[in-house]
Amino acid sequence: PQHQPSPPPSAPRLSEKDVLLGQCFLRLLSVVASHSVAARLALAGHAHLRALPTLVSLIPLSIPLELKGSTFVALAAICSPGAGSAGVEICRTVWILLERMEIINVRGGGSLAKKGVQIELELVEESNKVYPESVPFLSLLAALIHTPKQLSLRSRITDDETVNTIPDNLGQPYRQPGIGPFVAFVVDEMFLKIPTREYQVPKDRWQMNDYCLSFVERCLASYDL
Repeated sequence: PQHQPSPPPSAPRLSEKDVLLGQCFLRLLSVVASHSVAARLALAGHAHLRALPTLVSLIPLSIPLELKGSTFVALAAICSPGAGSAGVEICRTVWILLERMEIINVRGGGSLAKKGVQIELELVEESNKVYPESVPFLSLLAALIHTPKQLSLRSRITDDETVNTIPDNLGQPYRQPGIGPFVAFVVDEMFLKIPTREYQVPKDRWQMNDYCLSFVERCLASYDL
């Protein structure tokens, strides 16, 4: 069954066929972006398609969480390493869009200020014991952090490709710049609560664990020590 929060008045009403077609399209997009750097760059850079803003703008809408999850998977594929400096710029754009759309609470205010994925995790996913949105969101966060070991040997030797995918002023002026709220979400709200959650699908638990650890490891590995 599809898991959907209560829709606001302006939410699009999608039939099961609409959702299935949307998921099929996003799955195809993910496969193409994963296997072709040229296609990835063309999709992200096309001025009229506006693929990145369009995909991220789906997340705040009241659509089934499975469709949101497919959107996160597609974004993760587009943000994969290996596309050079243009790929780094794609990641920076996605960070800015996640911040602007407030996919999670990025402005502080404690537990009462939770938004987006955080609310749907607590009210929908945990209640149903399935995690069709939050697990793919973790995969996107992990994909947005690039590390030196993901670069080609040539790029590492010549030092001609940066791995700094995080915009310098992300979050300014309303908080300290950086990805602090996203790190806190991964560690405090996802990883530390893994043992206390219930899982209808055991794979969800291990994927959640894997993506959380991958995100933290990449954050540490991306530091220029």
